[in-house]
Amino acid sequence: MADRIQRAVDDTVLTVTRDPEHEDAAILYVDSGGNAIVCNQALHLGAGYTSELLPSPGGFGMLMRIRPGDAVDSELFRRALALFRSFAQASYEPGLSAGVMPVLRELVPPEPGYLTRLERFAHEHEERLERLYDRFDADSEHDRTGWYALVRQPEGLIVIEQLATARHDAFAAFDGELEDRYRTDIAKAWGVRV
Repeated sequence: MADRIQRAVDDTVLTVTRDPEHEDAAILYVDSGGNAIVCNQALHLGAGYTSELLPSPGGFGMLMRIRPGDAVDSELFRRALALFRSFAQASYEPGLSAGVMPVLRELVPPEPGYLTRLERFAHEHEERLERLYDRFDADSEHDRTGWYALVRQPEGLIVIEQLATARHDAFAAFDGELEDRYRTDIAKAWGVRV
């Protein structure tokens, strides 16, 4: 998220921190009101985030609470998040979710039966998923290096299910939509050759 904002406003001071009160949000501090407007536009138009102004810390700076917008406000994401929480308690990156979920909504079958299929997949592979999330949790070496980021995301469970059931179709569907490293990392973590 910080990289996207920094590209929008050069020569400004901004800080992005996790919101201690809301797991799905971040707090953005921007050094001026004008830069806050530019950041807000970059987040809404370029990445599907929503924001709300918070009480000012004083001076010229502004605080905003940033949350993923409609991209992750779906039953599919909520179900994936609940399943993810049953295996991992780590926090996730809402900005990555906002970028990946539109791709997944195009990829997964639109019928309501898919949610049942995802739950069945998680149940059938419970032990394997527990080992996966233990290996790639937030305190792992992978987290510090930035590798395997999609494994530590709720929507990663949907990607894993798709790779397991239709791996070549799923992998091809992500081509050009997701960075190659996300695709190859999650396939490698799950043990799928593509």
